Amino acid sequence: MKKKYTILIVMFSAALSFSQKNITMSLLEKPVNPLSASDHYYLIEVKNDTNSMYKNLQVSIKNVSCNPNSETSKTYTDQTKLKTSPGLNYSILETDKVTPINQLNVDANSTKKIYIKFSRNNSTKLNTAHCFEILIENTNSSGKNSGKNSGKGVLSKPLTIEQLIPDPNDFN
Repeated sequence: MKKKYTILIVMFSAALSFSQKNITMSLLEKPVNPLSASDHYYLIEVKNDTNSMYKNLQVSIKNVSCNPNSETSKTYTDQTKLKTSPGLNYSILETDKVTPINQLNVDANSTKKIYIKFSRNNSTKLNTAHCFEILIENTNSSGKNSGKNSGKGVLSKPLTIEQLIPDPNDFN
């Protein structure tokens, strides 16, 4: 009986160690400007917990349902639809808040800080909330320039951000 429990514990531990994500993200700073402002910047920290460098990673932002009670209520949209569907545009920027990031490189056992900028445009529906999941994906399938961590797939757990869109006229 003791041998069965030992085997189960070893199998469970092995499954947990292989299921861990190599890249973690955390929200370091929320926007400091008023909700009524059209631009909001979120400071995100991307941490590589491995001994290998990741190159040419993609930061993906997906529109999801804001219903926190149901995992099945999440509805994903294509990134190109995201830019116009909820009336919000987004940009992934360096820490200078100006230089766009197309691909992300993260050294072994290091962190990188990036900004996610959400901008409201004229077609944005006011007095609503929009939720977004941010993911780090490896799009390099050849293994070149990606160290031991080659292959496609999501490398991080999703980071969810809720963006409130108030009516600016309510603040007058």
